[in-house]
Amino acid sequence: MDQAAGASQHPASYWAATAVGDRDRPELDGDLSVDVAVIGGGFTGLSAAYHLQELGLKAAVLEQHRVGWGASGRNAGMLIPGFKYGFAELAQRWGLEGARALLRLKLESADLVEQIITRHNIACHWRRCGSLAAAWKPSHMEELREAQRFNAQQLGYETWIVEKDDLATELDSPVYHGGKVDPHACGFHPLNYALGLARAVEERGGLIFHGSPVRGLQRAGDDWVLQTPRGRVRARHVVVGTNGHTPPVVPRLHRSIMPVGNNVIVTEPLDEELARRLIPNDRMVYDTKRLLYYFRLTPDRRMLFGGRGVLSGREGPPSFRVLQRAMTRIFPDLAGARIEYAWGGYTGFTLDFLPHIGRTRDGIWFALGYCGSGAALSTMMGRLLALDIAGRERSRYPLEELDLKPIPLYGARGLVLRAATLYFKWRDYVD
Repeated sequence: MDQAAGASQHPASYWAATAVGDRDRPELDGDLSVDVAVIGGGFTGLSAAYHLQELGLKAAVLEQHRVGWGASGRNAGMLIPGFKYGFAELAQRWGLEGARALLRLKLESADLVEQIITRHNIACHWRRCGSLAAAWKPSHMEELREAQRFNAQQLGYETWIVEKDDLATELDSPVYHGGKVDPHACGFHPLNYALGLARAVEERGGLIFHGSPVRGLQRAGDDWVLQTPRGRVRARHVVVGTNGHTPPVVPRLHRSIMPVGNNVIVTEPLDEELARRLIPNDRMVYDTKRLLYYFRLTPDRRMLFGGRGVLSGREGPPSFRVLQRAMTRIFPDLAGARIEYAWGGYTGFTLDFLPHIGRTRDGIWFALGYCGSGAALSTMMGRLLALDIAGRERSRYPLEELDLKPIPLYGARGLVLRAATLYFKWRDYVD
């Protein structure tokens, strides 16, 4: 059987090895009629289905592989209240009220995730632990100070600066020059959250099908008809929540998302004393490079360390070796630590480096392009789509004004991505 048409297992990862409640689900076999067909079984699609069921609409999720197979089950489990742009830059574009609305959106996204976890007793190691933005260069400290001042004075959002002399209170590394702590960031086990959210969808009467890629999508009067290898769904509405795995069957969306590779390594369990010294307050840590590194401790005290890896971002031993060298440069004490898990995956980037939500001209609902900042936001985006489909009133956000533009030279996207990566690497070197 074509793997795309089968319910493949989760890729080997630390999260998959420690997953709770993973189970097989059937492929769609035969005809089905629902109110809403949801393409994609990650955070966005599952949240949309969950909230649609809550609003009294019947939803069916069509997942090419299995729940949480993509970025939702492979990311670092770091929920950071920010975007690729700082809030001062967002205020330049949309004004202070726009920046405040976007900050509120990110904070309420984490609140929503926490509410779902609590309501359904999802065992995913949820915690509000805060984050640390670590300054890669001395000049980056002034940028962090400016961001801290703007957030406090203009947005009423309190973070704090850690100077280099005090950095050991947050991070034991000879590489960084200080940092900025955001106490509102959170951490969780992303795959267990996805699996728990899927169970919650089914408890509310929603349907989830594994191994059911959408191979055809066309109008039939006021409805849509979606074709899978062994079945067909008729629905009044269609939601696409596929991010870096957006299929060609929705060409307008497919050509507007750049899949960007990222890789992660995880060490053996560390001595408790060493783990507490390396990241004393258990923060979610990321640095200030454009091609950034991000890292955290897992619940069983391993070091999880992520980044692009090789220039292409391709998953595999060369990328894992690049990350291991970077990790031991940042944490010399980990030079002898054994790497027990290593994996890669794709997140979805847009041309403007911002998430998008809306409806295409022909009526397909979508939320995607999280640009690496969707761990919490994707759950909220699914809820917003559900409210729109149900015709309910809700708050509006500046992101909804954006035009989702196609990626130039999409057919040569590999070359485009390599060129962009080289440029960002050069900027990290010279800035």
